[in-house]
Amino acid sequence: MTPTIRCCFFSCIWLSCAIFGPVGSAAPPPEASAEQPVEIRAWIGSPDAARTTPYAVHEQVIFYVDIATPRWFSGGTNIGTIDVPDLIAKQRNSLATNYTERRGNETWSRQRWEITLYPQASGQFTIPPIPVHVQVANGQGQTMHGTLSTPARSFEASIPSGKLKAGEPWFTATRVSLTQQWQPSSETLQVGDAITRTVHLEADNTLSILIPPLLDTGAASQYQAYPQPSALADASTRGNYVSTRTDEVVYILQTGGDIRFPAHTLKWWNSQTQQLEVLSVAGQTYSVHHTPASFVRAYARPLGWGLAGLAGLAGLAGLYVGFKRFAHHRKMPLFIQLLRTVVQGDFAKARLLTYIQLKRCAQIDAFSKRQTLQSYGEQLPEARSLASFITIWRGIQQQKAGRPDWRKPLQLEQTLKDKINRGA
Repeated sequence: MTPTIRCCFFSCIWLSCAIFGPVGSAAPPPEASAEQPVEIRAWIGSPDAARTTPYAVHEQVIFYVDIATPRWFSGGTNIGTIDVPDLIAKQRNSLATNYTERRGNETWSRQRWEITLYPQASGQFTIPPIPVHVQVANGQGQTMHGTLSTPARSFEASIPSGKLKAGEPWFTATRVSLTQQWQPSSETLQVGDAITRTVHLEADNTLSILIPPLLDTGAASQYQAYPQPSALADASTRGNYVSTRTDEVVYILQTGGDIRFPAHTLKWWNSQTQQLEVLSVAGQTYSVHHTPASFVRAYARPLGWGLAGLAGLAGLAGLYVGFKRFAHHRKMPLFIQLLRTVVQGDFAKARLLTYIQLKRCAQIDAFSKRQTLQSYGEQLPEARSLASFITIWRGIQQQKAGRPDWRKPLQLEQTLKDKINRGA
């Protein structure tokens, strides 16, 4: 904090009739030549107490402009605008505080104006000289016009707490109250009904546009959120600055069951106690009933899978019944009989079935009668597994209708020799 802030500096400017000329007069009367003193001074914060710490970002800082004259103010006072980067300046009180001061044998009329400042970033802020247009009366009661300038004033602002992160919504005030209302569209809620949620915040010594949103407006699978325009208001009553924000969201219910609406928290810096505080609005759970259409939409996929499963089971049952009927009227295929006997461990019967297959396919009753089947004949007495019987069965199957065994070479050279020998 610079020394110009710690001490309340007062600037006095004395203006003569050369600055304040009479209105609507071709030549001033004799009394107008006398000096008409006008005093202006400006300061930030309290004029009685030196501030040793920076202001908080978003904190309301009051810039005072005080004007005095030994006569009286005959017209309105107009204060110029303050244009400083990252600083919001607003003259919330349109009326000045009027009072008098006794100086020796004179009574001075005074006006005190307040301009509220709201820093939006950390750093040093300098208020440049601001033009102030005043109207005072001279000794003849004529209105004198003139423009004065306030002295430059500076102050410093910083983030008040390390717990406040960059980009996190928060605001600064001296007092905050928060209320919430829920309004269901009907006592018994169904899919398609609406719930209106309203949150109202009232705070002292802040600005409504600086209050962050009070509700999350994101949608969820169970509802759609429709935020309404926020209601912002700022008022000043006898030097007390009060700001309000009201947020409203309409939730349209999309599904049945218990729907939970989330809570919402908001941080704020109490510039009076110099503490970080947290506001919270509680969430709420509502029980929602399905309509016939919403029930079908909600459970269409499970119902579809269930119906498909039932159809599959019905198909399998039909196949089973058909197979049973077929097996009852027809003899079971030989290969199926082989599988059953091997699974049951009846290897003797399995070997018998294998010989039956050999007779059908190869027209022989012994493996030794054909060279390509001799190896299978050696394997059959030791076969004890389903894979072994299937291998032998496939080997026999290759002999059906004279088909060659694809697993062995064609032996063309030996075949030619046999034909030549037979021809000789």
